[in-house]
Amino acid sequence: MTVGAAVAGSTVGAMNDYALGTTPAYPLSCGRAFNDGRDVVYAFTAPAAGAFTATVTPTGTFDPSLLQLNGGCTAAQCVRGADLGGPGASESITFTAAAGQTVFFVVDSASGGAPFGAGAFSFRVQ
Repeated sequence: MTVGAAVAGSTVGAMNDYALGTTPAYPLSCGRAFNDGRDVVYAFTAPAAGAFTATVTPTGTFDPSLLQLNGGCTAAQCVRGADLGGPGASESITFTAAAGQTVFFVVDSASGGAPFGAGAFSFRVQ
């Protein structure tokens, strides 16, 4: 991913790889009671040390959650989550990264059911 460039994505047709029953489980800081929707993962490698903001902006009534994973791509490596906006609202996480550090982001949803549990979105790190 390039800093500032939006990537179009969708969880429609994706699997539910990150969920309440994931073993090992999400830490409490990532909302263990949620994230039962379909999900996709993005990797961002920081081009320089600094502060960045990752934002998922849904299309329509999709209700995304956004999770940050450091050091790998398992639920146990989740360090924070954002799921406050509700259907159609963006979710953002501000984080710091060292130059060359790869950070993973999971675009998920608290609900597995239609119409909020899967949908199209854009994802960007600035």
